[in-house]
Amino acid sequence: MRPIGLAGGHAPNEIPESHRDLVECPPVAALSTVAPDGYPQTSVVWCDFDGACVRVNTMRGFAKERNMRRNPRVTLLCYDPRRPLRYLEVRGTVVAMTEEGAGRHLDELASKYAGRPIRYFGDAIPAHFAETEIAVLCSIRPTHVVALDASDPTGHLTWTGEPFASLSFIDPAFFRPLFAADLSPKKAQALNDGQQASSVALLVSPSGPVGWHAIPSWYAISALDFVIDPALQRFMADRAGATTIQFDDASHAGGYTHYAARFTKLIEQAVSATSG
Repeated sequence: MRPIGLAGGHAPNEIPESHRDLVECPPVAALSTVAPDGYPQTSVVWCDFDGACVRVNTMRGFAKERNMRRNPRVTLLCYDPRRPLRYLEVRGTVVAMTEEGAGRHLDELASKYAGRPIRYFGDAIPAHFAETEIAVLCSIRPTHVVALDASDPTGHLTWTGEPFASLSFIDPAFFRPLFAADLSPKKAQALNDGQQASSVALLVSPSGPVGWHAIPSWYAISALDFVIDPALQRFMADRAGATTIQFDDASHAGGYTHYAARFTKLIEQAVSATSG
């Protein structure tokens, strides 16, 4: 059983087959690079996939081109607006930037997106830009991939009204196996009965500015969590430099119920380390 909406069965740096279409000329792709002041700079791009790297095309001197030469760490977000709860996030490293073959690749991209053979300069944009712009082909090797598809209204959610236009909660038939598998039926049922309907947008909305850059972190990993992939939990904990413990047999809810004593001890440790 996989976490709700998250594609499983692939290496952390691998784009799963189920989402390959989202790097092969997706309807929407946004590339984020790091600007000189440290803030992200995001641009809408065209992209395709050569089997190893995601390829984007830019022009010499553009902000994203300068940013990638200075700092090769980038993030690419790809999705289809017709299915907004299905998306692919590719964090990666730019391993090559070349002008050789870039013009040809740009024509290939333009033709794929247009659905017919065209030239980028002359068909996609005015031909006179070819006199001043020099294409640069950039290859991005994935280092961490998040593939999500929460678009199936017949899955593990029950809706209070029209799917995706209303609030939802975990289908009671799936609640215990997905959310509280290690709890007794009675305790799992009590949690199930206390469910409050919420927006599915919580699965895809950014949480806001992070605090772990400056604030020490502690993290409890639930190793049998079917809601948040334990591998993603470890990644988040490692990225934050968190002091980490693992509950080997814990479900999503088990971390703060079945393992309540150890969870409380972790909180006390955090308080002790950061107080006074």
